[in-house]
Amino acid sequence: TPRPDWRVTPFLELGGGFSKIQPNVYYNGSPTLKLETVGYYGAGIRWAVNNRFEFRIHERSYLYSRKSNPNEALNEWKAGFAFYF
Repeated sequence: TPRPDWRVTPFLELGGGFSKIQPNVYYNGSPTLKLETVGYYGAGIRWAVNNRFEFRIHERSYLYSRKSNPNEALNEWKAGFAFYF
């Protein structure tokens, strides 16, 4: 957050990691374990309504690196409220 003292602040996010998927159903008698790399980036806005209440909206784009379908991209939008006690 560039300026936490502002009431409405923009923010950026960047990250990555690994995704491990092991299905509960086995086909052909052997489990198929999938290990994929994932990276994401996003941006959003945080609005502090008062000292205990905050509204936030942001968009995040994921980039999956798979052997079968390389560089699959997914987008996600989120909006929500936060209460502080």
